[in-house]
Amino acid sequence: MLNPVTQRALEFERPLEAAKPKVQKEMENQMASLREEVKGPSARELELKKASNLVKEDYSLLRVCSPRTKEDLQAKVSEMEGMKLELQEEITTRESGLSELEGKLKTSEENFCKTDSLLSQALSSTAELERKLKFRKISTVESRVAAKNRSQKNLELDDLIQASSDAPEEAKSQPRELEIQLIAAEKKSVEFEQQLEYGRTKKAKLMPRERRESSRENIRTRDRDRKRFVSTSHSKLEDAGKKGKRVYAAALKRKKYVIKELEERNAASERKCVDASAGLKESDIMAKLKSAEEQLEQQEKLLEEATTRKSELESLHETLKRDSEIKLQEALTNFANKDSEAESLSEKLNTLEDQLWKPPMKNSKVDRGKRKTKFSSSSSENELLGETNNQLKRKIDELQELLNSAVSERESHEASTIADSRKTESWKRLSPKVTRPRNRCRGTENKVVTLKERVVGRVEDNLRLTQELASYESKLRDLEAKLSAILSEKDGTAEQLHISKKVVDDLRPQLSPIKEIDSQKLEKEANSRNPLRTFEAVNKETPHLENQVKELERKPHEVDAKLLEEVGLYIPHYP
Repeated sequence: MLNPVTQRALEFERPLEAAKPKVQKEMENQMASLREEVKGPSARELELKKASNLVKEDYSLLRVCSPRTKEDLQAKVSEMEGMKLELQEEITTRESGLSELEGKLKTSEENFCKTDSLLSQALSSTAELERKLKFRKISTVESRVAAKNRSQKNLELDDLIQASSDAPEEAKSQPRELEIQLIAAEKKSVEFEQQLEYGRTKKAKLMPRERRESSRENIRTRDRDRKRFVSTSHSKLEDAGKKGKRVYAAALKRKKYVIKELEERNAASERKCVDASAGLKESDIMAKLKSAEEQLEQQEKLLEEATTRKSELESLHETLKRDSEIKLQEALTNFANKDSEAESLSEKLNTLEDQLWKPPMKNSKVDRGKRKTKFSSSSSENELLGETNNQLKRKIDELQELLNSAVSERESHEASTIADSRKTESWKRLSPKVTRPRNRCRGTENKVVTLKERVVGRVEDNLRLTQELASYESKLRDLEAKLSAILSEKDGTAEQLHISKKVVDDLRPQLSPIKEIDSQKLEKEANSRNPLRTFEAVNKETPHLENQVKELERKPHEVDAKLLEEVGLYIPHYP
């Protein structure tokens, strides 16, 4: 077994052995070529002379062309420096313009933020106004209901006042009628007493003594009954008057209570109206709406100014863009020309180097020295050209950086234009949102005007109602005064009746002897006349007198019934 080292050595030896014949053939070929070259040195020398002459000519041409190229390059460098200064100035102007644009954009963004905040405030104020309008609508509905209730209660009060005004008139008429009836009843009672006495005298004359005594006792009992009836009727009348006073006083109290309730409700409604008017704060709302409108107008003006500035900046940007593009194209063309010139010079240098680096192998030492000097001179020139190329590359790099900065500025400006377009789109989107709150504000103004008119109408209605209530109160006071006067008159008439009764009672014992004398005279006259006729006349007059007495007994009951009916008329009005 072989070692792996020996195996590897054998593996390396195999390709070497295979390559040996190829190497030998190449060596043989090279030797043949060298032999041929050695055989023809004269031809090569001639060629070298020709090449040296060509090199000398090229060198002379390079010496002649090198100052021109240097001058051209210096002129181009000066032009490039001038272009660089111009570009720097343009860059500074653009930077200043961009700073101004950034400041304007910041101001426009601030204004936009302010407009957004104002719009949000306007929307919140519109929401508050809508809430207030809803509250006002509810308050107006409540005030309408309260006004309806007031109108109904006012109608009820009118009915009550009319009833109360009719009641004192009826009360006035009733005591007068009662007085007239009492006077007529007293007259009739006097006449009846006279007739009774006359009939008694006639009966006494006709009847025996026992019957006369019994008839006298009956007459006395009847007189007592009549007196009792009259006293009871007077007491009933007094009780009825007291009841009427109580009922009227209760009715007045209830009326006063109802009037107080209505006044309180009216005052509450007025307070509600005042609170609603105070809660509205229409002047404040109008001022706020005006301030919001002014702010919106200012924002519109600012937005219009921003749009105009934006259009101006866009036009300036387009002009600057065109100028920069033109200048960049010119610079690129100049760079391309310079690149082509540098490439041509580099190609020439490469050709010269190739010509210099391809000398024949069998050249003399003198030719080598000359070639070295030529090569050193050409290398120095190449170094100069390399330095110029490096300078040109640096300038190209600087110009490329300027181009990149211009492109970045262009991109930033395009981004700013995109932002401006977005702002315009957002403004277009927000413009209907702005118009909507404006329309809402106008609608709210119209609603506020209508509410003002309604509040003024309600205030006028309340004033009218207060005036009507005051007039009704004055009427009620007049009626109370009249009722008090009527009641005082009634009390006076009752006292007068009582006094007249006392006078009649006092005069009756005085009239009894006179009646006896008159009865004696009548008996004498009856005895002198036909007794039968007198007795028949007395019998005819007695039922008539009894009917009159019954009517007199019925009248106080009728008066009591009428008083009760009148009292019942007052009571249903106050449930």
